[in-house]
Amino acid sequence: MAATIPELKGDFYAGVDLAKKEDFSVVAVLRRDEDAFRLIHLNVFPQGTEYVGVINYLKALSERLKTIHCFLVDQTGVGEAVIEQAKDTVPNVEGVILTAPAKQEILGYLKLMMQEKRVLFPYELDFLQELNVERFELSKSGQILFSHPAGTHDDRFWAFALAVYATRAGTSGSMIPVKRVDMVRAAGTLTTDRERRRIQGAIEKGEPVKVAPQHWPRVRSVLHQLAAFYIDTGQAVKAQIALREVQRLDQKFRFP
Repeated sequence: MAATIPELKGDFYAGVDLAKKEDFSVVAVLRRDEDAFRLIHLNVFPQGTEYVGVINYLKALSERLKTIHCFLVDQTGVGEAVIEQAKDTVPNVEGVILTAPAKQEILGYLKLMMQEKRVLFPYELDFLQELNVERFELSKSGQILFSHPAGTHDDRFWAFALAVYATRAGTSGSMIPVKRVDMVRAAGTLTTDRERRRIQGAIEKGEPVKVAPQHWPRVRSVLHQLAAFYIDTGQAVKAQIALREVQRLDQKFRFP
């Protein structure tokens, strides 16, 4: 998406992922469109951009978009001083440390919003790739740990997720906690790495994918992702097997 800052009026919410080491700083902005929120702005800063440059950009955004109700900034690993500096020059800034429970809460809300079709975004290849590669697994302690494959980035993804979570804020900028029932509902939409490997193993052996009816929607999504991966990597036969499984199981479960 173009990085040029538009001049607009409305209700806006921003998520900011600050770069660590080899990552990129990213700013994502959502606009309320009736009952939904539309991604209207996504800016990826060059690697090595100083935090002060990002803060100045946020200040320019706040002056051109009336009104940004919340800038939700990932302060993990960057320190409180950076957030305080941002708060001195930019209104409605909140910092969040992305611990495992915080990530689970934020991504649970993102899943719910996407399920309810209350988040809208354009087709932008790099953004969609990041949206699809994020992984999770359960730790021995029962926490959900999030990661992305080596050689990929998830900076756009987290800026977007933070912007979506920022929509929970009132005009005062105070966050509303996600209810536990929301997380229970969201958990059913996620797919573990173990489950992905099981599905991929069946496809690569040419075997039928085994799945319970209640799990078919999420397994269907995995099969489509695998088909896209196989097409991108020139494995047309495996892509056809994955898509045939989608057709077979759609008919079996009468999926619309």
